[in-house]
Amino acid sequence: WYRSAGYPRCLSWHPQDGQSRYYRFLVLMSEIRALSADILCLVELDCFDEFRGALEKEGYDAVFQVRPGKRDGCGIFWRREAFVEAAPSSSLVFKVPENDRIAL
Repeated sequence: WYRSAGYPRCLSWHPQDGQSRYYRFLVLMSEIRALSADILCLVELDCFDEFRGALEKEGYDAVFQVRPGKRDGCGIFWRREAFVEAAPSSSLVFKVPENDRIAL
């Protein structure tokens, strides 16, 4: 979704939206609540702790893996009433491009 395409619920940050990335956090949390999804997959996630804290209150558990050499990574959240973690998570680091991609 992006503003110039005319989508009413834009997730892309724009200077008129506020002075920090936390505006986007509030928009995403609003969208997540509206979706009421059992599973959420967030990529290029650089504020996992904030999302984990907020989503724990909404009934979600989570796993996270940072990309090698980066500050962001992949986060998977699931609704506790629908799913139970059966085993510890594992990750896969792709070789091409080197240390740039990760999967949970």
